[in-house]
Amino acid sequence: MHTSLIDLIKTEDSVEEPRPNRSPWRQRLVDAERGITQCFRMSSTLFFDFFAISILLCTAVVVELSLLTWALVFLCVILIIAGELIYDSIQKLAVENRERLSNKTLELLNVVNAAILVQIVGSFLTIVFILGVRIGELDWF
Repeated sequence: MHTSLIDLIKTEDSVEEPRPNRSPWRQRLVDAERGITQCFRMSSTLFFDFFAISILLCTAVVVELSLLTWALVFLCVILIIAGELIYDSIQKLAVENRERLSNKTLELLNVVNAAILVQIVGSFLTIVFILGVRIGELDWF
């Protein structure tokens, strides 16, 4: 049976029931789904991101973006969601292990968090810029 990274990390005194035998790729999808669910429960920022993304995507539908621009918008959406998931997991890791982390490690986590924030804000601004250019082309104002 293939064991995932999460299974390897868990201790023997875990009370959880044994997992069914799954192929490695399928187990990876199950673990990813659990991670997204946990992130939704942990953080309200992901809800805000999905709300803002849905508004931006509705606007993109109204202004009729080209295929290439849609691809860029979807790439930005994926970067936003992935960045938020990474940020939330790093925050949880830092809070859980604060006593064991050195000051240098905490400083490094701050740099990683800053990089992720730049990624998220840059992706949002890219989508807003794309929509702004398209709205300007339509001569609505």
